[in-house]
Amino acid sequence: MMGAPMGGGMGGPTGPRPKPKVAPQIVLFISIGAIAGNILSNVGANAGIGILAMIGSALGGLCGLGVLILLILMLIDLKNFTGDPEFNWWMILIPCYGIYYLLVNVREQVRKARSMAGLSPDIKSGVIYFFLPAWALAVDMNDFSEK
Repeated sequence: MMGAPMGGGMGGPTGPRPKPKVAPQIVLFISIGAIAGNILSNVGANAGIGILAMIGSALGGLCGLGVLILLILMLIDLKNFTGDPEFNWWMILIPCYGIYYLLVNVREQVRKARSMAGLSPDIKSGVIYFFLPAWALAVDMNDFSEK
């Protein structure tokens, strides 16, 4: 017997997918893994230990790719929540402009989404978005993704 999925009919929520409360911690943990992998790679290369450099390079690359994928998924969720057709996730991939895009356009979209959700438009500072953009976005989106 086929019926509607648990929780309602065919129409789903229009906002971003619900995120667990641990999402910012996961993003921060993966970011630290990327930094630690790069440090390990440099130490291994300078000490002449090739296997250590390879392991560190692989760890840094995989964690960096994981952070990039999480950042892209969060930007897609942000676009879906605000419904702004001008906001595109791939703009972060453009060299130099991607930094500007994260510091200006993404922060403005987060402010817009927070006001749409009925929350205060206070978000993390531009300095945090510069150094840890995925973590800052995860923390700022964590509040309104539960609404």
